[in-house]
Amino acid sequence: MELIAWLAVSVHLGQLATFAVVRAAQARVSAPEAAATLLDFGDDEVLPDFMTRDVVHPYLGFVLDRGFQAQPRERRGGPDAVEYGFSLSEPGIFHDPFQDTLVVAVTGGSVAFNLAGGGAESLREAFLGRVPPGITRVRIVNLALPGYKQPQQLMTLNYFTVLGAHFDLVVNLDGVNEVALPVMENMSKGVSPFFPRGWYFRARAFDSPVQVQTGEVTFLRARRAHVAQAFAGRPFRYSMTAGLAWFIVDARCAQGIAAREEALVQTVDSTRSSYVVSGPGFSCQDETEMYQVLARVWARSSLAMAQVASSGGARYVHFLQPNQHVPGSKPMGPAERALAVGKYSPFARHVRLGYPKLVAAGRRLQAEGVCFHDLTGLFQSVEEPVYIDPCCHLNEVGERMLAEAIAALATEDLAAADSSITG
Repeated sequence: MELIAWLAVSVHLGQLATFAVVRAAQARVSAPEAAATLLDFGDDEVLPDFMTRDVVHPYLGFVLDRGFQAQPRERRGGPDAVEYGFSLSEPGIFHDPFQDTLVVAVTGGSVAFNLAGGGAESLREAFLGRVPPGITRVRIVNLALPGYKQPQQLMTLNYFTVLGAHFDLVVNLDGVNEVALPVMENMSKGVSPFFPRGWYFRARAFDSPVQVQTGEVTFLRARRAHVAQAFAGRPFRYSMTAGLAWFIVDARCAQGIAAREEALVQTVDSTRSSYVVSGPGFSCQDETEMYQVLARVWARSSLAMAQVASSGGARYVHFLQPNQHVPGSKPMGPAERALAVGKYSPFARHVRLGYPKLVAAGRRLQAEGVCFHDLTGLFQSVEEPVYIDPCCHLNEVGERMLAEAIAALATEDLAAADSSITG
């Protein structure tokens, strides 16, 4: 029997069967990632990588999962960084007001997230070099997350303000996500442009039939892993007959899972138009109107942030982030151009068409009393490379220059506001 089983397993595997080879196959099936509940929904419906670190939040759309790099986040930001789903660069979100301390909250997407995270020291030093003599400490509170776009920054500020967080200054750095992600990721799947990034994937799990069938797939995957673990243990691990029996049982398990996954895909397809996935309808006459609407929502969100910040005793400063796809915004050598622009970037068209609308809306914000600054020309005379990808992200040189500009302009605004009050 053992000899016949060995021959059968060898034919099945297409190589000489050994106990080590069988156990390796069993280990692959029983590995934790094999039983994961993250599902692929066809070739064009693969779950985005960024969603593996996020969890849905009832007010903010999504935050970082408590278990996602929890130890580094706690070391850098204190335990409430983990509990509230953010990656802080200073000990905690909640700080008592002190006369010698400036608490700076940073909101926005991934560029803001990097600036207040890995670039926090540059930002802190830039502020310390410009604040009044009585201020000896600067706390950077990172309330930005990759993929955030308005009105998520507004909701985040409002959420922590009502929870009692104290900020002296709120710095909002955004722009790219507001004109690119709504079109690239939401509207292309029939989802409201003002819903959070990846909502098409996040919300489908809330649909009852999808929940039931996802649970069935998860159960079948876990049972398959359990069977593999059982056959990999004693007394079966040194029996090729048991190995053959496992391959037969495992094939049936895999077929059952595949059938359930196919049914799940069909159910997901039927939920595309459900309100929980799509949200309210959105339509425009043309692209010009679409980008105008996106810019108006962005500007209204900024105005509301200024009001929320003021209600909590903080000053608000808004910065339109620089981007390499703004025409004439930076001279580039061949190396940087190949890295930052390349043959094709999905962000380029949206930035070129949407940024002029943001710049115009920013001027209106200034007229309404919001401290707004357009940083699209920050690197206009910088020959040194600063961009590291085709989206918008910066190297250490670029982040340091961005930190210096933000600190300089924000402290000027604070000084002007204080002089107008005392005057």
